[in-house]
Formats: sequence, C-alpha cells, structure tokens
Amino acid sequence: MFKSILHLYSLLTPKQQFNLKVLQLLMIVSALLEIISIASVGPFIMLAVNNNILQENEIFKILANIIGTTTYNGFLIKLGTITLLIFVISSVISIFTLWRLNLYCHKIGAEISIKLFKYYIYQSWLYHTQNTSNVIFTKLISECQRLTNNITYPILFMNSKIILCLCMLIAILVYKPIIVLITVIFASVFYFIFYSLFKFRLKKFGQLVSSSQKNIFNIVSESFGGIKDVLFLGKQKKFIREFDKNYLTFGRSVGTAAALGQIPKYILELLGYGSVILIIIYIISFEDKNFINYLPILSVYALAGLKLLPAFQAIYSCVSGIKSNIQAFEVLKEDISKSKYELIESQDDKDLPQINSKIELKDISFAYPNKKNLILSNFNLSLPIKKVIGIVGETGSGKSTLIDIILGLIEPQSGGLYLDGKKLLNKQKRAWQNQIGVVPQNIFLMNKSIKENIAFELDPKTIDEEKIFNALKLSRLDKFVSTLPNGINTIVGERGVQLSGGQCQRVGIARALYNDPEFLLFDEATSSLDGITEKLIMDAIQDFSGNKSIIIITHRLSTIKICDNIFLIENGKVVDEGSYSTLIKNNDKFKKMAAEDN
Repeated sequence: MFKSILHLYSLLTPKQQFNLKVLQLLMIVSALLEIISIASVGPFIMLAVNNNILQENEIFKILANIIGTTTYNGFLIKLGTITLLIFVISSVISIFTLWRLNLYCHKIGAEISIKLFKYYIYQSWLYHTQNTSNVIFTKLISECQRLTNNITYPILFMNSKIILCLCMLIAILVYKPIIVLITVIFASVFYFIFYSLFKFRLKKFGQLVSSSQKNIFNIVSESFGGIKDVLFLGKQKKFIREFDKNYLTFGRSVGTAAALGQIPKYILELLGYGSVILIIIYIISFEDKNFINYLPILSVYALAGLKLLPAFQAIYSCVSGIKSNIQAFEVLKEDISKSKYELIESQDDKDLPQINSKIELKDISFAYPNKKNLILSNFNLSLPIKKVIGIVGETGSGKSTLIDIILGLIEPQSGGLYLDGKKLLNKQKRAWQNQIGVVPQNIFLMNKSIKENIAFELDPKTIDEEKIFNALKLSRLDKFVSTLPNGINTIVGERGVQLSGGQCQRVGIARALYNDPEFLLFDEATSSLDGITEKLIMDAIQDFSGNKSIIIITHRLSTIKICDNIFLIENGKVVDEGSYSTLIKNNDKFKKMAAEDN
C-alpha cells in the first residue's frame, strides 16, 4: 500500500508537489496552534480555581504586569480573553487548512480525470476496439472518484493528524515522558493488531468494489442501450437480478470496509475515557486534599486526549480506507503514468498538398493485436479521384480494415497510404481526415438538435446554419425538416430515436457533407434500409458524382451499379476489378453475390 502511495506522489506534477509542500507547512502551523491553545487552558484553570496564585506564583505576577493589571478579577478576565483568542485563531487556521486540503485533493482528482479523459479520447481506434466504453466510463467516473475521495484525501488528512499527534506528543513528552511512551505504545499496538487482523479483508473488499462497479456500468449500459429488445423479450427480471446482485456486493463491500474503519474508535474511547474517570476517582478517594492541584494538569490532559484519541482513530480510519480502495489506484496508475507522456493532439491541415490524380494503398499488411492471421497481406489498390468507386466483398474479406486504414484510424504493420505518389505522414492525418466525409452503416446521433448532429458540435454558437441548409438540401432531407415545428432545432432523441432509419441515414449524409469534403466514403450505408429509402440515398450519391471522389463499400451489389469502377476483395486481396457489367459477365463470384442480393 505504501509503495502505491509513493507511486501516486511520483505521478504528481512539479506544481502539485510544490503545493503539497506548502499545504504540509500549513498543517504544521495548524498543529502547533492547536497545542498552544490546549496548553493555554492549564494556566487559566489554575488561576480560576486558586485566587491566591497571583500573589504566590512569580510567573503569574510577570504575566499580570505584561498584561497591565494587578487585580485578580481583571487578570482572570484578560487571561481568559487571551486563551479564547488563541482558540479562535487556532480554529480559524484549522478551518482554513481543512478548506485548502479539500480544495487541493479535489483539484488533483479533477486534473487526473481531465488528463485521463484527454488520454482516452486521443487513443487510436485499435485501443478502443480492445477497451470497451464501459471500462473507460468506470475508470473516469467511479475509480477517479474513489482515488480522490478515498485515497488522496485520506492520505493528506491522515498526514495532518500524524503531524498533530507528533507535535502534541512531543509537547507532553517534555512534561511527562512516561505518559507519552505508554500512550504511543498502547495506541500503536492496539491499532496494529486490529489492522493486521483485517487488512486482507479490506483489500478483498476493495477488489470487490472495483469489479462490482464495472459490472454495474455494463448492466446499465446494456439494459438501457438495448431497451427495445429487453422489453420485447421480457428480460427485465434477469437484468434486475444481475443489477441487484452486483449492487448488493458493492454495498456490502463498502459498508463492511467503512465499519471496520470505525470499530476501534469506540473501543479506544472506552479505554481512554475510562482511564481518566478511574484516575479522578483515585485522586478523590486517596488524595482528596490535593485534588485542586491536579485539576489544571488534568484539564490539559483531558483536552489533549480529546484531540489525540480522534486523531489516532482518524489515522487508522484513513489507513483502512486507503487499503480498501487502493485497488482504484492500481486500476488507474498505468493510464495516469502514460497520460503524462503519450498525449498526441491532432495536427493542422496546412501541410497537405492538393490531390490531383489518385489515392493508393501500397504493400499494405495488417493483423490485429494478439492475432496471427493477416487481414490484409501485401495489399495494393489505386483509386482515381472524382470517380465513383465500389469496393465489394463478403463478410470477413477485409473491407472494414481497409476502410479504417484509408481513414487513418489504424496503422498497417507495413506499407502505407499514398496521395499522388507521396506517402501520407502521421502529422498529415488530421488534414487528410478533414477532407473525408464518412457515412457509416450505423449513424451515431446525440440527444441534441438536428443542426447540432449535422455539424457534430457541442456549442450551437459555432454552427454555420447556411452550411446546415446546404447539407440538408444535398442529402434530400430539407423537405422533411421544413415540416417539423422546430425545423433544424428539433431534438432527435437519444441515438435518433425520434427519426426513422432512413432519416437517420440522411442526417449522416448531411453530416458528411457539412464541411464540403473532397472525398465521400459510404460504409455499408444502405445495407439496413428498405428499397425506397435506399433509392433516395443512391439518388443523392449520384448527384455528387463527377464533383467529388466517392467510395462505396458494401456487400449489397445493387448499390454499386452507378460505380465507374468496382474492386472485388477476397481474403484480404483484390481478386478482380471492372465495371458492374464487366464483372457480372466475367466473374463467377461476383455473379453469385449479385444473384444472392436479388
């Protein structure tokens, strides 16, 4: 656990480490003021119970002269006022320290979350194919929150209490070293035994919290993401049962770990306060004549105990809480470490030259991570611009991988993408992507307005409505939108639930056209549509032919009759090419696919 704490400290930025040192200094000042405030009670109590002490004690005489009073009542009032003022200052500094501590911890938590969000959102498409969104949600929301509330804050809060205990014990050590030694040995042994008994359970509870939280996110995402199927198939009870099981595991783990962190408090309070009561009974019973002489020092010890016992308990509670939540840091530490060095933001598009002739894929070989089989092997393809190109093949032929390479979403193990004979560089990828409009099979729509979905912007103020209306016209969606009461400001619902499949698809086309790209890529864009809607989409595509370079990837051959040239892909290689009529005449495989399509 302590190695993990040191690792967490090493991941802080230099500024965060400096602020932590300043906060440590503030904690020391706060602890010293608390000791001074407690120590100031003794003289006041001594004066309050013995009105002759002003004449008998030289120190009190000197204090009276400094304060500027010679009467007992005047000195008592002024000394009480000074004592109260010391407590006020101590309390104000303690409140300020606690405020700065909370602010510092949650600021670190926020900065870690922001850094991780940037890290995840800039990761490659391959990374996201291997890490589900639910895993990322769990890390960003639950685990980051646990890191802030149950690890970072307890570490610093525990640190402040350790400083307080050390300062107070050192102060008492000067007066009664034997009491300090007994207190430290007893409290240390007591908490060590209790912690040793339950540390493995605390670790197990932390692991259960992490796994159950991940399962809860999965269940919620899958149940409501597929709510239509859940309702139709009547699977509500099964999802409820899984949700119930995981949430009960989560609740039991959190609750038991919290209880184990609090139990020692009551045992130690019983022993501590019981000892004070027994001492008082002993003094009254056997040394009653001198009890008044013990009262000031007992008051100081009682106040010190009121500070030390909660501080000891807070230290233990923090240790047990950290132990039961350290799994959150174990889950995040690798990503936090990588996020310091691996954030690569998009490049500008100024370095990409005009493309006048063709796009080429040369000697492309690609295999997915942890897979031996090559999806594409020494793959070559030349695509002339300003033409309508079709790429067809059965499922598993390598079409999807080919698209991702063209779009710059994945890097091949060998070969590359060439524009007019010049290889596309990594720093030019963003520029290349800015020139492509993509219409996928499944259009992702946000629960926002039509115009926000077309522009794919989170801030409506940045949207160019003239470009919106032009995109609507080109995608043949303008007439439909004009019939809506709120027009382009109509909310489409979560994942476009308020629109039909064909309307969603045309919103996708409008999005692809919004920035007037040079290239349009249709990835199985009509495979799930009915014949009438498909014809509308194909008519829209035909309107762009000659003006834009269009690539249509599909396994439905009815959609590529308009293509100038068609490439047939099989097992990661181009096995034939030509016009639709040429291929249907000369290629048996193509002919079979066409027959199945009909």
